[in-house]
Amino acid sequence: MNDMRIVERTVSTDTAKMTARRAQVYYGDNHALKDVDIDILDKTVTAFIGPSGCGKSTFLRCLNRMNDTVAAARVEGEIKLDGQDIYDKRVDPVTLRARVGTEAESEDELAQKFLDAVDQLNRDLGIPTYLAALKESDIPELAKAACHEAHTGYPVPRYMTQEVCEGIIRQALPPATAAATPKRRKKA
Repeated sequence: MNDMRIVERTVSTDTAKMTARRAQVYYGDNHALKDVDIDILDKTVTAFIGPSGCGKSTFLRCLNRMNDTVAAARVEGEIKLDGQDIYDKRVDPVTLRARVGTEAESEDELAQKFLDAVDQLNRDLGIPTYLAALKESDIPELAKAACHEAHTGYPVPRYMTQEVCEGIIRQALPPATAAATPKRRKKA
């Protein structure tokens, strides 16, 4: 959480449009964001830059009360827009969100960024792209075991089928083996 950097570029004024004092965010017992103090100036562009998981999006969700939509979320501290506490019961969250927007990336863009980051991490750590010892005949059993391990009761949107899992594992076949492997046809 301490790796978030705040960078501001002033355009024309020094009037604070939005302020946060001692902002805290909890998701259940998890203290996700601690003691954020910031003045966001009027007519400026403010960028929150930091590694994944440092609290950038969590803080942005505080500014337009999107954390209200998360049952386990709790926001403490003071966040004001034009001097008015945005968490005052008299403030309509929908009206607030019309005034305070965030520019978000599409799910496809975020998914691709995630995959690119994993690929880069693998390269940085020297993790091979292919597994030299992997054989086509091993894949069904590996996929079966992976699918079995995935069913731990963790709430995910969907579980992978064995066929999809086998396809992913096939991507780790050495290039010569992968080229010689016939494509499996879908069962009718």
